Amino acid sequence: MGERWSDTNTGGRRARQIVHAHWCVFLPTVAIALLYGSVWVWSMQAGHSNNGLARLSLLVLAVGVPLLFVHAGLRYVTTRISVGETAIRLRSGFVRREPRTLRLRDLAGVSVRRGIVGRVLDTGTVVFFKRNGDREVVLDVADPDAVGRAIFQLS
Repeated sequence: MGERWSDTNTGGRRARQIVHAHWCVFLPTVAIALLYGSVWVWSMQAGHSNNGLARLSLLVLAVGVPLLFVHAGLRYVTTRISVGETAIRLRSGFVRREPRTLRLRDLAGVSVRRGIVGRVLDTGTVVFFKRNGDREVVLDVADPDAVGRAIFQLS
């Protein structure tokens, strides 16, 4: 407990590859802000400033968007993958306080999943398959192929 994130705990002297979250974690927040902002501006322009839709839009803009922005910011700062010589350290989000360590010898495979937007923005989900059948998933990783290349170079 209270351990500071250290890339030296990956089983080797220094981490070979460190990958962080991609800035696209903020895209849903921006989309919601634009959508509800547009509805609110339309309501004001049309003279419907006191109807329920205008109030709902203003509530989402005043409360929901800042909360979503904080959530995305925390995910952006805390998500990382560090590949060392004998182990991988995973940190995926702010809910899990302690990073998880996967020993390379316990790893059965690595998969990178991308959607259409992920292909365009070079982001994706990295799935680590363990030999015991469990898996670890890290979402919204910038340059997820770098993780696979770093692991491939070690084997």
